[in-house]
Amino acid sequence: MTHPAFGNPLSSHTQGHRTEPGVPFQGSSPSASKTAAEAAALEASIAHYQRVAARKPDDPDVCFHLANAYRQAGQPQQAVEWYLKSLHLNSSQPKIYGVLAHLLSALGQYQEALQYYALALQSAASPHENLENLFHLGELYKKLRVFEQAVECYEYVLKLKPDYRPALLALSQIYRQQCKTGEAIEIYDRQLAMNPDDISLLLSKALTLPIVYQSTQEISDWRARLERQINELSRRNLQPDASLALHGGTFYLAYQGLPDRAVLTQVGEIVQKLLPPSPALSSAPNAKPRIGIVSRYLTPSHTVGKFMQGIIQHLSREKFEVIAFSVGREYAYLPDGSEQPDDRFVILPSDNIEAAARMIAEAAP
Repeated sequence: MTHPAFGNPLSSHTQGHRTEPGVPFQGSSPSASKTAAEAAALEASIAHYQRVAARKPDDPDVCFHLANAYRQAGQPQQAVEWYLKSLHLNSSQPKIYGVLAHLLSALGQYQEALQYYALALQSAASPHENLENLFHLGELYKKLRVFEQAVECYEYVLKLKPDYRPALLALSQIYRQQCKTGEAIEIYDRQLAMNPDDISLLLSKALTLPIVYQSTQEISDWRARLERQINELSRRNLQPDASLALHGGTFYLAYQGLPDRAVLTQVGEIVQKLLPPSPALSSAPNAKPRIGIVSRYLTPSHTVGKFMQGIIQHLSREKFEVIAFSVGREYAYLPDGSEQPDDRFVILPSDNIEAAARMIAEAAP
């Protein structure tokens, strides 16, 4: 199957996009946080298939299983190497194309990823086999900010499976990024038609706001809408929800130029009720107090990174231990000059709030 998203040249979309060199990759493992037993089991699996591969170097199935073990252990570069070797020994393995494309995309090798997504889509026996690959292709185009083709991929996925939530959420995110507030809200309404009591969707919809307003009356109307919907959520009997996943946030609220404290407090109280109980935190005796900074945007190119630079630089390392938590990023680094030798960096999963909470708790000294 050939997808129309491949109709335009690819090279112009991939120039200048690479994963930061030398930074450990975090995105290839099915789970961003493994127990010691799980990690040990994966290492044992890798060792086993390495021994078998030494005896049977020309067996494509052995290479394939070793690649799978590396991928599950969060070692994508080695996984790519062994998947390619398996394909070299037996080119009739279309199941590998999508996996390779996903790994290469996460590694920042976007041109190669696009080529393997093309192979995966062309080799599928039926359109429905392409659903996951089409979605991940859309994610890659979104990362490259080729929004038109990303939307095309998501819409095609939704033709195959109208209730495919990841594609619906991705569409709403793109429309928010493009300042198409009405279109983003329409996507939330499509999802709410299927799940009318989904608190994550209701709160995300309420927090979907324009960036630019045409008049003070428009600001007043959007603020009234927000307050009405937040009040409705506050009156609900909210319970902890491990699947909580908010899209967007309160960032654009400040663009209205109105007092925000009451609304922000109300939103915070709603989210607090929805969060699962946090694990108990512990400290070593006489340990310095820890200051954790959690953000998706601790990079020199983002406003949040620039804003935090001075704060992080001037925190006393004699009094405090500083830990930076990056949400959902394969790599994260603070602006030049803000790092200290003793600072720690932890990458949190963006799709598993319980795992993220556990990792923050485990960051205790």
